Amino acid sequence: NFVVYHSAIKHGSSEGPNWKESNQYDPATGDFLWHNVLMDIKKRNPQMNNVYCELGSFFNTLSVVDPVMAAHGLGKNIKYYGADHTVWGTDCLWWGSPQWGIDAFKRFQMPDEMCEKFGYKKVTKKDKAMIFGLNAARLYKVDVKAKRKALPADALEGIKAAYLDRGGLRSNAVYGWVRADD
Repeated sequence: NFVVYHSAIKHGSSEGPNWKESNQYDPATGDFLWHNVLMDIKKRNPQMNNVYCELGSFFNTLSVVDPVMAAHGLGKNIKYYGADHTVWGTDCLWWGSPQWGIDAFKRFQMPDEMCEKFGYKKVTKKDKAMIFGLNAARLYKVDVKAKRKALPADALEGIKAAYLDRGGLRSNAVYGWVRADD
């Protein structure tokens, strides 16, 4: 098996990605430089089933700076390789806590007009569960049910369960330092 990190998307300079540079992104087709090569390989070899497209920082970054480009990248991964051959990644080593990307992916919906125009599929809860970890678990032969059972409940888990039983809701608040520029 092969995991293609960042779904083979070409990153920009050391200052950060600039996918809209000349010849790197085609808004008419949604093709990205290098990513389109990965998609073309699958088009030429539709029976190939040992390649996985990892999202890496490309989805997280693009979901903030250009959601349409993020939708194209994810849409093409699923269209050509399948939701069952797309795996989650964050590059949190470079970007810090990945929660912002996780939240963006949880909320992501493929726009209807992109489904119609480009043949992309809607991304379902099942697809997201596979992408978030079930695909990688299968790829690396991890028995998810056994691993979940192996986790012992601790005092904090008991407090959380009691909180949820009383109707408590998850907060998406961000805690920690906030920089305010003068």
